[in-house]
Amino acid sequence: PDDPHSALHFVGYDGEVVSHHLACNPKHLTIQRYDTYFLLVKDPHEHPGGEDNACMDDHWHPSYPRVAGWLLAADDVSVPPLPIHLPDRRAGFGAGTTSGGAWSLAIARGNLEELAPSHHLRQDASQRLYLLEDGPVLRLWASRRLDDAFDALHEQHTMDGRRLLRHALDFAALPQSGLEVG
Repeated sequence: PDDPHSALHFVGYDGEVVSHHLACNPKHLTIQRYDTYFLLVKDPHEHPGGEDNACMDDHWHPSYPRVAGWLLAADDVSVPPLPIHLPDRRAGFGAGTTSGGAWSLAIARGNLEELAPSHHLRQDASQRLYLLEDGPVLRLWASRRLDDAFDALHEQHTMDGRRLLRHALDFAALPQSGLEVG
């Protein structure tokens, strides 16, 4: 039977094994190898838009329909992969389609003055994750710097004590990147 989960196994020089489990059928997963990262991308048709609950089962996490893939640091595979979230409809992603449209992910270096958190970082050309949205409008989205993604920890205080959390990677639309297709 088709297993809806994938497993990545890394074997070290001394025979130690590090495994990561991903909520995605291996038939619908593409792996891209970059210098410092592995980018694991789900097939955009794995969870059709408008049918967010179509793939829901008791073993799926509720955020699954928003997960486009995972980012794994190549220099330390013991750190769990960082989820990559698709933008939601309120941000304009998938507007004008009932199926949510198709999309593509890639890592590239580039200078994005529009997304710089301060004027000192306007010329920053660090690696970012780019999302190309394909639909009635082609639109380009960009993530925050990837080197910051694994370092950002957030503290959550609960009745059981404190927990350290990592945020998933998400995207901001690049201004004036929309191109109508017709």
